Amino acid sequence: MKTVSKKSVITLVLVLFMASMNGAQAQLNKKVPEAERILENYVLAIGGAENLAKIKSIESFSVLTFIETGLVLDRKIVEDHTGNYFIKVSSPETGEITRGFDGMVCWEKRESGSRIIEGEEKNTFLNSASLLRFANWKKLLATFEYKGLHQVDGIDLHKIYIETLYGAKENWYFSKSNNLLARIEEPMDTSLDEATIVTTFEDYREINGIKHAFTQYIKMPGRTRKIVFSGITHNQKVDNKMYSLSEN
Repeated sequence: MKTVSKKSVITLVLVLFMASMNGAQAQLNKKVPEAERILENYVLAIGGAENLAKIKSIESFSVLTFIETGLVLDRKIVEDHTGNYFIKVSSPETGEITRGFDGMVCWEKRESGSRIIEGEEKNTFLNSASLLRFANWKKLLATFEYKGLHQVDGIDLHKIYIETLYGAKENWYFSKSNNLLARIEEPMDTSLDEATIVTTFEDYREINGIKHAFTQYIKMPGRTRKIVFSGITHNQKVDNKMYSLSEN
């Protein structure tokens, strides 16, 4: 009977171990390029990197409706490529509420007073406030991975799991047929149970060569919000003072 030396056994184990590691790395490398391909196709689908680079600021007007209660909020959002952000929402029931970020300070102002937004709440705000955040994924994302093709409501969607530089963990879904962003999923903070916030994007319209989703539905357990945009403009003149709390 032929004996096998201890050295040969160790060598064989190392070879098998490295083979499995290389196989896992190859699978990971396959997933990352696939995710990049889908994200790049999305950029092309909404208008392309060249047109996107021309956008220095965006001003939009929309209506946010709370489906269950019928509450309607008018919204104005102004944002620019340096990261400045301003949003104003108002209704007879709530009065006027403004939030902003001037590159340093994140703040909120209501009729009852104002406050500085800090910590995790600030990160959540800045994650959502990033200009064209899905198109500018190279600047926003810390990591991402392709999770395969999924059928949602009868539609084939590519799923990509992402983590942003602000700590957000989300699933992005892109249409297989037109490469546009169809939905995102993100965990909902709740002490009772795990829940998911689902946002869907519809009614894409072209503005200066760039497609924007003019209708969004935000769904969470027992609640639905609908956002409909009435106007979106690019590169309007903006007084940077609006981004500062001291000027509001």
